[in-house]
Amino acid sequence: MTKRPQITSLIKRQFSLKTDYLITSANGLAVLIGVFVLNGLIARKYGLEVLGEFLLVKRTTLSLIGILLLGMNIGLPSMLGRSKDRKLEVNAFLLYAIYTIPLIAVVVFIVRMGLIPGFTPSNSFAYGLFMLGITMQAMIYGIYRGHLKMIGANGLQFLGTAMLPIVVFSFLGDLSTAFMIIGIGMLLLSSVAYSFQYTEDLIAPINIGKLKKLMKFGFDRYISFIAQFMLLAGSPLLVSFYNPYSDLAYFNSLISIVRLFLFVIGPLGVVILPRIGRSVQNNSIELVGEGIGHLLELIILVSGVMALFLSSMGGEILKLWLGSVSESGDWMASIILLTIPFYLVAEILRSPIDGLSDKGYNSIIYFIAAASLVIVFFGSLFFNIPVLNAGVYSFFVGYLVSAFGSVIVIRRMTGLPIPGVKYIVKIMALFGGSLLILGVIETSTLGIIPVVGIKLAAMASMIIIILFLSMPQLKQLNSISDKL
Repeated sequence: MTKRPQITSLIKRQFSLKTDYLITSANGLAVLIGVFVLNGLIARKYGLEVLGEFLLVKRTTLSLIGILLLGMNIGLPSMLGRSKDRKLEVNAFLLYAIYTIPLIAVVVFIVRMGLIPGFTPSNSFAYGLFMLGITMQAMIYGIYRGHLKMIGANGLQFLGTAMLPIVVFSFLGDLSTAFMIIGIGMLLLSSVAYSFQYTEDLIAPINIGKLKKLMKFGFDRYISFIAQFMLLAGSPLLVSFYNPYSDLAYFNSLISIVRLFLFVIGPLGVVILPRIGRSVQNNSIELVGEGIGHLLELIILVSGVMALFLSSMGGEILKLWLGSVSESGDWMASIILLTIPFYLVAEILRSPIDGLSDKGYNSIIYFIAAASLVIVFFGSLFFNIPVLNAGVYSFFVGYLVSAFGSVIVIRRMTGLPIPGVKYIVKIMALFGGSLLILGVIETSTLGIIPVVGIKLAAMASMIIIILFLSMPQLKQLNSISDKL
């Protein structure tokens, strides 16, 4: 009789920023492991063609979240962080009913008509259920984030994103059936999660003013959502018009590796966004800017070293993970994994930019980045560069532009200082040392597993050195986190 109240109490409990970060990081690591298990399971049990289609649909859906939810995935955490207004949540469900569901129906119809190359028309209904499940989960996740109830938020994400697909694909290889079961499962999980959030009075009055506020937040950032979709899914989607699913399996798997580092960075955005909303109310923008400055310096160093090492062994990682790797897959890995620092910088700055202002600055940044991606892709085709190469180059350039654009905007908003000569020297020394170590290791004639092991050990050693050299910044970050 007391089990549900105990579970409800745990799910609804609030913690400090550091505890929230640790909880979310641990969950991110668990989800990361789940993604690796899932992709490896599908590739080895059902083949690269099945994995390629699954990842194309999943990547496209996740990239469309902002558009499908009209920004509620970030609007709810930001607004609830400023004011715990119950009416916002009720109107979020109304907006989901009158906007999200019809929009997904339109997508299903377009796919059914065969108007989007790369997608199977006969699977359109299954795609729709899958989209419904993911969007509902993202909305409930956003509500939990806004209330700073990170155990509930992370539990929902882990079950829906990692465990449910693994269980389904352990028994099913038919994509249509798998998509439908996963979608329905996510809808059920999300409904149960929300019932734990409010054990009583699940229904509150509809407020047109709050509905308009949610809609304005989303429409102000609509260009940004479209551009972010193009950045994350645009290149694989464009490649899917010309190339088989097997190439997409490698492409999207490599993007998954890039995104896996969000288990470190992503939690910061998750727990910081509602707190930044609160800091704006308290006029503490300078404190946020100081923290972002120290964080960026550390992230660039760590992710830069990781990118160099992982790029050198990307092909080996794919072979060990998916069971095989083609020559094109090996080449893709060496380029795409170099995107890691730019991807992380853009991601870590996205939430502060949204939280510090109601204006759609991210729309400008991501529009320019997405335009750069499209120009590079079709420009490459014009000069007879192979489609796959064009897709990889465009993905890299898109995130390069978004990272630099985000830094410029956050600097104008917070007065972020330009790194000094000492930091530049540190970067050159660490990156140069990493390249020298890799050059020595490449001369080895050892097998694939020993070489990967040595490179991983060397990468870990370099990261430890970076953390040791960055102790002053880490102490300052710790002090700032206590004040947010």
